[in-house]
Amino acid sequence: MTELSHVATHVPETERDVWETEAEEMGTSLSQYVQMMAIAGRKKFDRHVEPDKTRADLRRELGRLMKDLEERDETIKSLRQQLRDTERKTVIEFVAKNPGATYGDVRQHLMNTNRGRISSMLAEMEGAELRVEEGKFYAARVEKDRE
Repeated sequence: MTELSHVATHVPETERDVWETEAEEMGTSLSQYVQMMAIAGRKKFDRHVEPDKTRADLRRELGRLMKDLEERDETIKSLRQQLRDTERKTVIEFVAKNPGATYGDVRQHLMNTNRGRISSMLAEMEGAELRVEEGKFYAARVEKDRE
């Protein structure tokens, strides 16, 4: 028979409670549970860690992610242009229907017709593109779309 020796550890009571619960669920004593977990932990430990992916895999993944990012940037740029075009069209249509409209008339029309769109657009842009401090808007990062 193998001779046993005593080993002790100090853990927070909450941790001991978790261990006792898990030991009960396994139908074993706390001592046996701790011994099994120590042995299991040692079996999983290996000083030589193999990476999940090779450098070539990581390069391919980076290339794919960069391509996805570029495509999204192009989509965003296109959608912004469409929004600008839509706003221009709204102004042109209003002025065509109201010859001699003043700047105030056009501004009021845009405010009346776009209020919901503007609120939702600002809410979507907040964080990634805009930051709000004390009710004032600031660009979150320098825009490269100004080209």
